[in-house]
Order: sequence, then C-alpha cells, then structure tokens
Amino acid sequence: MKIEIENLGPIKQFEFDIEKDFHIIYGENNIGKSYAINTIYILLKYLVVEPINLSKLISRHLLDQEKLPEIEDLNDIVNAKLTDEKYREFTITKKCEEILKKGIEAEYVTSISKSFKNSFSSFYNMRNKLSNKQLVLKILLRNFNLIIKLSKNNELYLDELQLKKRITVRFIDTNRNVKIEEDKIILYIKKSEFGLENFQKEILFVVHHEMENSIRSLKNSISDIYFFPASRSGLYQAMNIFSSVFAELSKVRHIVNSQISIPALSEPVSDYFLKLSTIKINTTSDKYAKIAKEMEKNLLNGEVVFNKETKKIEYVEKKTKLRLDLSETSSMVSEISPIVAYLKYVINEIQIKDDSSDAYNLIWGSEEGLEYNNSKKLIFIEEPEAHLHPKIQIKLIEYFSKLINNNIKIVLTTHSDFISNKLTNLILSEDLSFEKISSCHLIMTKEGSIDKGDMQATQEGIDDYNFLGVSEELYEERMKLSNPEN
Repeated sequence: MKIEIENLGPIKQFEFDIEKDFHIIYGENNIGKSYAINTIYILLKYLVVEPINLSKLISRHLLDQEKLPEIEDLNDIVNAKLTDEKYREFTITKKCEEILKKGIEAEYVTSISKSFKNSFSSFYNMRNKLSNKQLVLKILLRNFNLIIKLSKNNELYLDELQLKKRITVRFIDTNRNVKIEEDKIILYIKKSEFGLENFQKEILFVVHHEMENSIRSLKNSISDIYFFPASRSGLYQAMNIFSSVFAELSKVRHIVNSQISIPALSEPVSDYFLKLSTIKINTTSDKYAKIAKEMEKNLLNGEVVFNKETKKIEYVEKKTKLRLDLSETSSMVSEISPIVAYLKYVINEIQIKDDSSDAYNLIWGSEEGLEYNNSKKLIFIEEPEAHLHPKIQIKLIEYFSKLINNNIKIVLTTHSDFISNKLTNLILSEDLSFEKISSCHLIMTKEGSIDKGDMQATQEGIDDYNFLGVSEELYEERMKLSNPEN
C-alpha cells in the first residue's frame, strides 16, 4: 500500500510506502518536507481515524440512493444478453468502479477537501508553481487505487477509481452464490430467475467487499495517527494562552464592537493541540508509559505531568520537585515533553473494535466486528532534533527505535546528520532492520523536488549525502583561510 504525490507545492514527486515502519525525510529548507507529511497525514486520517468507519458511511450513502443509475444500466445490459446464447460470461468491472467511485466522492473526497482548505489556506497554495502541472494524489490500496486530482477551478475530484479484481457475470442454470477469487469476482445469474432486486444486492455486496477489505487491510497496518509539528512547544504554549484569552473574550462579547479574527490553524496542528488538551488519565498505556518514564529519567531528569485542573502539561524537576509550566523550562525539556506526554497519556495500545460491518449487514448478512491486533500507531514528527544537543538527539533516536519495535511507525523530517549516523549504527547493531526503514533525500529540480535516491537504507546503513556539500564548502573555505598564498 502506497501514497504517491505529484506536483504538490514545491514537490514534483514524492512516494510514501505505508508498509515501512521508520520514514526519514531529509532535504534543505523550503523543499516540501512539511507539505508532504501534512498531506499524507490528512489522506490517511480520513481512511483510518475520522470517520472511524468510512466504509460504513460510503455503504450507507449507496444504500440511501433510491435508484442507482449504474445498477439500472447493468440491469439493462444483463437483460439484453440473457437471450443471446453467445454470452455466457461478460465483465462489469467498469460499472462497479463507477458505483464505488460515487460513494467515495461523496464521503472521502468531500472530507479531505475541507481539511486541505483548512490546512493550506487555499488549493492555490497547493499547486506546483515551478512545473505548472496538475496536482495528483494517488492512494494505492489492497483492492483498489484512487487517483485524486485538482481541477483548474481549484476543486479536488476523484478522477479515477481502479478495482484490482475483474468482476464478471456468468449465466448458469442453477442457483449459486458470488465467488471471490484472487484476481476476479464472479456473480452467477440463473437465467430463468433473474431479478433486479437480488442483482442490486449482489452488486452492492461485491463493491462493499472490495472497499471493506482494502480499508480493513489499511487499518490492520495503521490503527491511529498522531502529528508533532515543528516548534511544538511554542505552538502548544501559544495556543494555551490564546484559548484562555478567547474564553475570557466570549464572556464579554456583548460589549466587543469590532470583529475578532481567530488565526487559522492547519488540521495536523489543531489535532496535536486538541489531543494534549483533552487528556484522560485513565487511558494510559503501560507499554508506552514505560518508555516515556525511561525518557523522563535519562533525558529530562524530571517528570512530565498533566494538570487536570488547568488542562495543561507541566514539568516536575527531579531534585527540587519544582512544578513548572513548559514556558519556564529549558528548550530541550519543552520540546521533548509533548512527545513524552503523548506516550504517557494519549497513545493507547488497546485496539478499538471495528463495527463497520453494520453496513455490510444491511447489504448481505451478519458479520461480527473485527479487532486489529497487529495494527500500529503512526507518528509524524517534524524536526525532532530542534533545540537538542547532538548527545540528546542520539539518545532520542534510540527511544524511537524502541517505539518502532513496540508497534509504532514513525515519520521524521530532519536536518540532522547525527540522526542518520545513529540510524546507521542501529542498523549495524541489528536493533533496527534496514528493511523497515524508508530514507528519502529531497533535492530541488527545475520542476520541483524529488527523492535523489542516494540515501536509501541498506545492510550497511544510510550514506550521509545530505550535508556532504556543506561540509566540503566549509573545508575548502578553511583551506583558503589557512593558506591565503595558495
């Protein structure tokens, strides 16, 4: 399963392999790292998290249509072929794609469109001004692919939906249920008893089955998604301040004459703040809390706690037991504390039971909800090295490695060569498998940024080409200054 991005902002092409567990994205400033991970976060969020049961909503949308023109078309096609002896089997894949496309357009594309507008201010800001080519988002799932494009009128639309299995109708003389094979699905029709109602039921079953299997497969890989923006401590503190300001203003809104403009926040940033502001102490995870306590002891030299009264994250110093607001702590403590707080209070290892089969039941029959026991949490972290000494950066990556080995996927954007060098050591020590790692080095071309492909993870680690040019420039400058005569 993959996500492919073309012509997004400064990006010409970017690929995200959902199956990998550790993604590291390198590159200079203003090259598209944040564009890429914000976009992937939104695309996955509305498939995995919100709404929790997208497949149920899509199925209900299809069921709510009194008459599906595509199914009526199929009915006409079948009736026309019933009397023709040469037609024993024919393909209806295209019509099934149209039916599923209608539901996904209504629910999924509508949802992500709103999120992209909130996060990028406008679709115009998402266009690639270097290439002037069309924005394309490809979501390649288990049973079908989605190709979403941005129109000239700045509207997202589902350009194409491609089912990976061929769907056929076969005429037979006896009753038989739908047959689902590896590469095709066969709907059997008894020639003497063809009826539109049963046929519509079977078509909806097939469409729902392919969609449901894809979403379940994705949710079996990723069960929840979290986002840590750059400057996360500053953002968290600022939003805490403004939330109380707006709360006070609301009390006296009847005497405020001028309009108050609230700053727009991208959806990943607002999700980050909301999760930290709505912590429930009793939903902690022993597995992740244990790693968080190690980080508190070995990195922070204190404890990160959630104040239930103020709804804020605070830091308790180990020696003095002094309780401090994050704004009063060192930059290192304030940057790492939100990550620790998530591990202690937000990220829960218990899997949520999926009841998306409710819609399935409406179409075909009973089926119990499923639990995704093998699924992992996905965490996006922008610039985890910010404000950290190289010694702390290295230790932080060690803890990220522990998280990866405990059912968490991590995506990092970084400017630190210490991180790539430590990852190489973790690969060599076999604490991390290179096969779990996706390492991307973005470079700029005339039409936007692409992965240069020179920093792929191998058994020998990750070659450090991200900072090689800068190091060479510094060395040459030093040589000239040291030997002015030469």
